[in-house]
Amino acid sequence: MASKKGKPTYSLSEAYTALALVLFEKAARKMSEVFQLDTVFRRAAITSHPVAYSAKIVLNTTISAVAISVPLLITAITMNLPIVVRVISAMVAIIVPIIVLAFGFAYPYLKVSSRNTSVSNELPFFLVYAATLFRGGVSLEKVMERVASLKLFVGMRAEAQRVLARYKFFGEDPVTAIEKVAIDHPNSRFRDVILGYTTTLKTGGDVLHYLQIRTEEILNNRMNDIRALVSRLASYLEAYIVFGVVVSLTVFVLFASMGAVGLAAGGATIALPVGLSTDTTFPTLYNFVVVPAIGMLVLFAIYSTIPRTPIGMREPLLLLLITLPIGAIIGVATALTLSPRLIGGIANGKDLASLLIGLAVFTIVAFTPPAVDYFRISRKQRGLVRNTASFLRDLSETRKTGLSPERCIINLSARPYGALSPVIRKAAAALYSGMSVDIAVRKALTGVRDWFTLVVFRFLVDSISVGGGSPEIVDSLARFTTVLAESEIELRRRLRAYVLLPYFGSILLASAPVIILWMLTSFVGTVQPASLIPIVTSLTMGSYINSMIMGLIAGITSEQVVCAGFKHIIAMTLVSISTTIVTLYYIGVV
Repeated sequence: MASKKGKPTYSLSEAYTALALVLFEKAARKMSEVFQLDTVFRRAAITSHPVAYSAKIVLNTTISAVAISVPLLITAITMNLPIVVRVISAMVAIIVPIIVLAFGFAYPYLKVSSRNTSVSNELPFFLVYAATLFRGGVSLEKVMERVASLKLFVGMRAEAQRVLARYKFFGEDPVTAIEKVAIDHPNSRFRDVILGYTTTLKTGGDVLHYLQIRTEEILNNRMNDIRALVSRLASYLEAYIVFGVVVSLTVFVLFASMGAVGLAAGGATIALPVGLSTDTTFPTLYNFVVVPAIGMLVLFAIYSTIPRTPIGMREPLLLLLITLPIGAIIGVATALTLSPRLIGGIANGKDLASLLIGLAVFTIVAFTPPAVDYFRISRKQRGLVRNTASFLRDLSETRKTGLSPERCIINLSARPYGALSPVIRKAAAALYSGMSVDIAVRKALTGVRDWFTLVVFRFLVDSISVGGGSPEIVDSLARFTTVLAESEIELRRRLRAYVLLPYFGSILLASAPVIILWMLTSFVGTVQPASLIPIVTSLTMGSYINSMIMGLIAGITSEQVVCAGFKHIIAMTLVSISTTIVTLYYIGVV
């Protein structure tokens, strides 16, 4: 760009890219070829140049190595630090540049996967929309224009906007623009459907029949997609159970064994190596770094896999921001009231029990209000999917009698549709007062958070206002909606089956390590219960953190919403804390 004096000026980003190209252009070209970024960028719809992007990644890696890795290595070598600190510093120094480089080149592939997933989730709904409107005389190009402004779609809206940009700003004809967007698309079904549409259109074939057949094919395959999705989620959960529970249990037993042997060596009845002690450095690192990292990785994998919608629930999250500090204050006050010596550290079993009770109070105070708020919102959405499909079927049958769509909605408002009945009655009242279908339905849907219901009613409104609302159009929409509703219900039913799995892991992690520690100390000699406190505290805090992460995983797996994990956090942490306290009483630590 040019300044007022005619001299070119560059933004900070452009200057950074230019510096990266000057320093690392040759290496960037090689790396761009190795990772095939040219093809990946087209599939991910990234507009950056692959060589410039690679050069910036190499420069980022170099800066991270100079700014972080080199100082850490110098500090670890020159300063007189404990061996544990030196090892950790060396590991961080080596890992940080690798992470920067790996994430930089993994980002385009993640974008490809994200584009594929978002379109895959919305493609059946888009095809239902396109087939319904096409029957009413609306071409696919006009459907793309409408989808480009629909906030209910995310992936398909982005694709429609790319199509519009090509033929409105770059002068391409609509069919060519649609074809070019689809030809490099990572989702094979979307690519096949769109390219098949353009081929049928160019050869003069029956486009309506083609869209109907492909829509039915996609809908029939959706059940198989749901089974594959649930199987993939099950593999993630099983992997987390293996690494988060089985491996953690093994590591905790190892820590407990080291602690027991160290306690015996420190003053029990048999001679053991002097090097063993009750040092809790490694247990603490594992509990507070490794376990949360594994849990967050699995949580991210599950969140990336499940179908997501643009309809969010912000109220429980905003409420959580308020209740977290309140819960922390009340929890700390409770723990200090029960054991004032906690200020100076955990000295005995009573202090540990007081800390656990304080954590329980914190969990209840911090997460109960958001959980109740989420329950209040979600309760109004129950049964909407099934009732929406039922309403569309009744509307189709009533429309065949010759009544107008508006009169059909008014007549159906007297029938019971569960949680959907208030919406139908509001729409009927608005239509009776003379409002248009679009305005009436929009006002009636105020407060509805179910994405399926909002999308189907949007389709219904457009089929009436744009497609004419003929009996054939409404019947086609009703048939497709029924199949979509069955698939949505099946998905939610299958996901709920995995909600109990993390609870067993939480109970095991809360009790097994402590019991094994007690058994080992009983075998090796007489050990005072107070000497178990450091290692037991580390194990207990690890199980608490793991329970919170498991609660989030259980919530997002069962209901596909992060806020649904709040109630599972409360249940799992209380189960974990109760199990731990009972176990501590059983072994005589408290």
